[in-house]
Amino acid sequence: MKKQIAMRYLALASIVASLATATPSFAQHNATDPSLGTSGRFQMSGANFPACLLQTPQADRKKCLEPLPTGLVSDEELAAVHIRRAKLLLWDYQQPIGAEAEAEVDAALRATPNSADVLHFAARLTLHLHSYPPSPPHIQKGAAQINAALAQQPNDVALRNTLAHYAIAQKQPAVAFKLLSDILKDKPDDLAALTTRSVLFVQNNAHEAAVEDLNRALIVTPNNPKLRLQRASVLNSLARPSDAIADLDVVLSDDKMKHDIEARMTRATAYRQLGNFELAVKDMSYIIDGPGNGQKFVPLPPHMQSGLVMQRGMAYFKLGRTADAMRDIETSVTHKGTQHILKLQITLRQHGYSAVKIDGKLSDQVRDALQACFAAAECGEVITSRL
Repeated sequence: MKKQIAMRYLALASIVASLATATPSFAQHNATDPSLGTSGRFQMSGANFPACLLQTPQADRKKCLEPLPTGLVSDEELAAVHIRRAKLLLWDYQQPIGAEAEAEVDAALRATPNSADVLHFAARLTLHLHSYPPSPPHIQKGAAQINAALAQQPNDVALRNTLAHYAIAQKQPAVAFKLLSDILKDKPDDLAALTTRSVLFVQNNAHEAAVEDLNRALIVTPNNPKLRLQRASVLNSLARPSDAIADLDVVLSDDKMKHDIEARMTRATAYRQLGNFELAVKDMSYIIDGPGNGQKFVPLPPHMQSGLVMQRGMAYFKLGRTADAMRDIETSVTHKGTQHILKLQITLRQHGYSAVKIDGKLSDQVRDALQACFAAAECGEVITSRL
């Protein structure tokens, strides 16, 4: 689980770094990209952006594509049009039209095969579409592209940061760490390097060092909510829930972040560490049941929804609300194969309920066993600690 969280923050780190500057990251799919310089050649143009996107459903966004030039244009301008078209196809980064975007980038590369900017864009696109789950052939191709760009611009910090991400994708964390540390020797306040290195520190259980890097990053961009969320997660790992909550309160006070599921989950974890189960339940319920007024969030994947409902059930148990706890536990274990079923089995068997079998549902026997287990303080505490 910790590794999954760390990998999620590796992706987040690239996004975080860009939010603080005028050049959002590739995953944000804004009109400019830090890998593409400041010339503006790759900015989306005229009537096609952003008005068309604002008036067009995401599913129909290809209608907003900038037309390819029909007259004589330079290879560089043709490449720029293809890149702008790729950016539009990637506008909704959760549902990118990836294959068509790659075709546009391939066309840009045919027009300008030696352009460091286009090579960098292509390499970042590969990371975005093919690093999780990793596709070795794509990663090898992208690594070759970023190295070709670096051969032209060996000191370019953005290129070096992308190379570090390729080292991570190729399971070479030590190489990535050295690349990032070298960047920070040359540019101590580089946001991308600080945020990515902090995740590598977390992966190696060097949480204090991770916080130090995030503190440095927040000096560069003190109002960055994504950075505060990242730091709060690390502070939870250091058993510093009060500090984590201080960060998360700031994050959730931001209008753009107040419905952020990850921030709510992280704050619920901090409240549980503090023993404030009432506020933990409040944050978990916000995610599970929605913010109210009939609003609902996009459903979590079943295993995540199951785990969160189970956690709320344990918090209800801590509050003495056994009926609510039982309801959530029953809801959770209906997701067949969840790890929580095994944990409940182990705990119940340790307390003499050897005949109990949980198989995707709560039978009357299991329900009675859980009720008895909750009634015994020691058993209930063990279940809570296991989950």
